[in-house]
Amino acid sequence: MSPAAPASELMLATAADEATIESTLRLNSDDWQFEQKFDGYRVVAVSIDGSVTLRTRNGINCTKAYPEIVEALSDQPYDEFVVDGEIVAFDIDGRPSFELMQQRPVGTVATDADRAAVPLTFVAFDLLTLDGVDVRPISLVRRQALLADALEYDDVLLRSDVLEGDARALLEQACADGWEGLIAKRKESPYRGGRSRNWLKLKCLRSDDFVIVGFTEPSGRRSGFGALLLATRERGEWVFAGRVGTGFDDALLRSLRAELDLRPADRPPFERPGGVVRPRWVRPELVCTVGYTEATAAGQLRHPRFLGLRPDKNAAEVAREPVADRVELSNTDKIFFPAIEGTKGEMLAYYELVAPTMLRHVANRPLVLERFPDGVTTKGFYQKNTPDHTPPFIRRLPVGSRSRGQITYSVIDDVNGLLWLANQAAMVIHTLLSGADDPLRPIEMIFDLDPSTSDLKPVQEAARRLKARLDGLGLSPRVKTTGSKGLHLHVDVTDDPAAGISFETTRAFAERLALELVHDAPDLFTLEFAKKARGSRLLIDVLRNGHASHAVAPYSVRAVPEASVAAPLSWDEALSSDFHPRAHTIRTMAARLADGIDPWADHPPPTSTIAEAAARLLAGEAS
Repeated sequence: MSPAAPASELMLATAADEATIESTLRLNSDDWQFEQKFDGYRVVAVSIDGSVTLRTRNGINCTKAYPEIVEALSDQPYDEFVVDGEIVAFDIDGRPSFELMQQRPVGTVATDADRAAVPLTFVAFDLLTLDGVDVRPISLVRRQALLADALEYDDVLLRSDVLEGDARALLEQACADGWEGLIAKRKESPYRGGRSRNWLKLKCLRSDDFVIVGFTEPSGRRSGFGALLLATRERGEWVFAGRVGTGFDDALLRSLRAELDLRPADRPPFERPGGVVRPRWVRPELVCTVGYTEATAAGQLRHPRFLGLRPDKNAAEVAREPVADRVELSNTDKIFFPAIEGTKGEMLAYYELVAPTMLRHVANRPLVLERFPDGVTTKGFYQKNTPDHTPPFIRRLPVGSRSRGQITYSVIDDVNGLLWLANQAAMVIHTLLSGADDPLRPIEMIFDLDPSTSDLKPVQEAARRLKARLDGLGLSPRVKTTGSKGLHLHVDVTDDPAAGISFETTRAFAERLALELVHDAPDLFTLEFAKKARGSRLLIDVLRNGHASHAVAPYSVRAVPEASVAAPLSWDEALSSDFHPRAHTIRTMAARLADGIDPWADHPPPTSTIAEAAARLLAGEAS
């Protein structure tokens, strides 16, 4: 990260509404953590050879404004790091005070008197780089563990505490304690610049940033101005957001009027609103924070109160924040699985139930969808390209394809994305074997064991032999039912991206291992796809390891009469006498999850990379 322009690379939280708190966070309670929302200035601290620079989210260098923070960060065990945090002024009761923070603006040079009058604290909550290593791609919990050890903390330098408990109870307590609110963060999320639904703002008092576009003249004994006229952006266009006339003392009224008089304008940046008497327009440059109880349907603020100027933010950044909307479901009574009288609504409820667990395996992955608008009795179709009408909370990922040119895959991050796809009759969810961050590099390898008959013994025998070989190579495979006829073995690819492991590498490795099984038991196993050539032998399909190939995702529903699902298994389950690939359905998975059964949760990671395993395989160490 460049110390000159950190703003565009900061990860920003999305505002959450009541429905999100009650659904997404409740369902994903094990996947989220909660931290206090601090009411201060967001600042990135960059240390290079022990020299610390502080910059606000819009790139303002505020190093000289906060020398006590610089001193605390300069005296650290590491000389090179980038830390994301908030500079906060605490009041006498220990609560963050934005009003006090206004007395230490970002554009000043702090004196000893300033430091004594308003002491400040830097609350560190994320680590971006450490000792020259970019740690943004790793999970939040791992970054924060590194952050805990990277810095030495005191009264000037604090680390944001992780709060344990239920989202609703924590928020109620936060509001009772006078906090601004909470930030909910997905534990496994990497650090990505821009607005993210992996971070959610849960506010006690609703507040937003607005741009001052004008004011009214004062009346009576009031000085300065009567009210500020506010604007924000919607869909890239300026819109009037109402006015605010409370929250000012005499000194602020006079000083702010002086600032406004320096920015005269002939007209507002939007069509002149009605009901504003003798307005004075100004250029849209000053940003302020306003608290309010609610916004009307027309976007006007009710019971607004001025909370302070935001010199750390640019007017170009201000827009009405997107809310994590609840997906509206449709045709929930439609029969999708006639054999069991299963409805679309039942399928949607299943996906909502398993979302916390399923998203670990499908979030931030390029998706291929199998859609069945009329249920399983009518032929469905595959959808790779993302339609134009797809909502913005489903990301679009263009990827070059050798056979079809560019394909724009769908990528989801949360339960809303999963439910929206399912509501579009995307019954079966497939993932590419790569991540959205680098879609041309494999992150896993798959062996698909596809039987030619109803006899499941060859499936289990192939799984047993492959497990033994892969364990011997240090690759520790996971296993799941396909929800249809056979089993999938998944192997994580843990190689460093710099090693250049490609889909050609993983496919060649998988094929070499499969060939050994075929050589050892040619009467049981084959690599022949043609059913006539297979006979009764089991197909070990390794062609799914191509760069544009895909496999059914864990917990995905399958388009079969009993509504079975692709269920992660323990190895004892997969090799047991009562194994069946359709044993788990949308009606049985709830009890399984309620009992805490998640066989992949504690699965040991590989102890070898693919490159190391390939060398050992060629040396004959796996046999």
